[in-house]
Amino acid sequence: MTWAFSSGMAEIGLTGTAIGKYNLYLGGDERGQRINRLFRENIDTTTILDTLDPMLERYVAERKAAEGFGDFLVRVGIVDGERTPEVSIRLIQADMPAPSRIISVGVA
Repeated sequence: MTWAFSSGMAEIGLTGTAIGKYNLYLGGDERGQRINRLFRENIDTTTILDTLDPMLERYVAERKAAEGFGDFLVRVGIVDGERTPEVSIRLIQADMPAPSRIISVGVA
């Protein structure tokens, strides 16, 4: 399972929004071919754990052999799996003003 605190590729990603508050991103894949998505905004650590615990329990009980957590979330419909890095980059660039269209994509 890929874990990161700021990576768009992580199966579980967290970015800080304020002291003790985070955005939770889910659904990236360990191959780096699917970018995660914002799942919950501006939540505290208790809410993060309350959100992830039942998902992880379900993952342990229902996963297929060698299935990553992000792949599982997509397969069971918790996260939409349609966005690849190329599609996401185009969507991000379409929303940016012209001078700011240079972005980077990192792999966890």
